This record gives sequence, structure tokens and C-alpha cells, in this order.
Amino acid sequence: MREKLTPHSIANNIRMTRSQYKGTFLVLEGDTDARLFKRFVKKDLCKIIPAHGKCKALMVLETLNKESFSGLLVVVDADFWGAEGFESETKNLLVTDTHDMETLILKSSDCLERLLDEYGKQKILDASKGSVLDVLFDCARPVGYLRWICQQDGRGRIRFRDLNFELFVAGHPLRPYLDRMFVTIMEQCVAKEARDGIDLDSLKSELKTLMKEDHDLWQICNGHDMMKVLAVGLRNVFGNRKAKTLDAEQVESNLRMAYEYGHFQRTNLYSDIINWQEKNQPYTVMKP
Repeated sequence: MREKLTPHSIANNIRMTRSQYKGTFLVLEGDTDARLFKRFVKKDLCKIIPAHGKCKALMVLETLNKESFSGLLVVVDADFWGAEGFESETKNLLVTDTHDMETLILKSSDCLERLLDEYGKQKILDASKGSVLDVLFDCARPVGYLRWICQQDGRGRIRFRDLNFELFVAGHPLRPYLDRMFVTIMEQCVAKEARDGIDLDSLKSELKTLMKEDHDLWQICNGHDMMKVLAVGLRNVFGNRKAKTLDAEQVESNLRMAYEYGHFQRTNLYSDIINWQEKNQPYTVMKP
């Protein structure tokens, strides 16, 4: 079903709906973003449209902006735009403060602490030298940099979606084992026919260089990666009995449910949306 939703079909649906609906169209990347924003928007004045992908959302934006379509706002993950210093000049395109919506939740709320109160083993957490957030950054950072390298030079043959962090993130405290990481990536994220075309030595060298540099890890680390690390940590290191069956999807769901409107109101993205509303009256997005 999602595959049939092309940028053309999404844009056309928005056009057809406009004849009967005079409110705002808020285009988001996917279903999880839509479920989160559904609790924050003024529902009778703002219609949420999941585009099922950043590229699709941007193509919908480009198509409708060429027609000077009014009342359209698109919100996407920053991904590596923040690290690269990219700033959008398109007035109805807004991005997350951090790498993505998941990292925004972690940074702008106490939801991680709430999750650890429910699923963490307090004795182990109290004995830890660093914070759980530091562990998440440390373990997700190498994969984040690899994602960035692949994006920059077009090495799209590496697909990180199904990467099993449990195969290379281990120990007390939890840490990444880079040699195991590369083995896992080659086995799980690269098709057999594409493996000969990937220069592992070059990848390792580029990663080593990047990891010596000083970057804002909120812009580098992928939120889904951090959630996978958190799930591994809760199952194997610092979780209680209730955490033994938690997977990354359940961790993300718990954090989203704990994320409140007051948390979102602390973000730059919220301020940007309010600013867009003020400049595009009568169109409304957020609840008062």
C-alpha cells in the first residue's frame, strides 16, 4: 500500500481535499511521526499527511510550492543537515532540532528517565560511572558516522535498517566492538552481490578520522540506532525482569507515549511552527 503512495498521488490527494477542507496540511515523514503529532495539533484545523519517506515529503513540497499552494507545511528529520550546516530557505519546510524525531524526544524531555524508572535495575544504574545517555551516544556514534559517510559519497549499497546491534554492542559498561560491527554490517546490511564493491579498509579509515573530530552527537546519532542500543542495554545489562523481552520498537513506543506537549513546546521546532502560523494566518497547526 505504501509503495503505491507516490509523491504525485499524495500531492493530488491534497489538491482534491482542498476543495472541501480549508485548514492546514501538515506533511510528515511517516506513521510514527503522525501518531506523535496527532496529540499536539489542533485537529479540526490541521490535517496530518504521512508521506512515508523524507524524499517523498520533499517532492510533495516541491510539487505544490510550484503551484503556490497555500496552507502547506512540511516537517522532516534533519538527518545530517545540522552537522553539515545546511539551512533550508524554503519557508514551509521545517526540520527537527536534532538528527531525527527520536533524538528530539530524548533531548527535550525526561522520558528516558521515566523509562529507566520503569524498566531499569536501579542498583546497576546507580553504580554506573556514566549516564545511560552517554552509553547510547558511545554505541550509536560509529554507525551514525558510517551512515553519514555512505550518504556523502553515495555508497547506498549499505542498508542499516536491519542492523542487529546485539551482535557487536556488549560488555559492562555497554560498548561497541568495531571489528564485530563491520562484520555484522557486511553480513546483514550489504547484498552478497554488492560486497566486492565495498572498500572496507577505506570505510574503516574514514570512520577513524571522523571519530577523532568534534561533532554534535545529537546531529550525528540516528534515533532508531540509539533505541536499539537502549533495548540491548535493558535486556542484557541494566534492565529489570520486565525489560528482558523489550525490543527497540517497544522502547520507541514507550518513549513516544511518555512524550508530552509541554516537552515539545521546549523545542526549536515548536517555535518554528508557531512562527510559521503567525506568518501564514489563518492557517493553524498547534494546539494553543
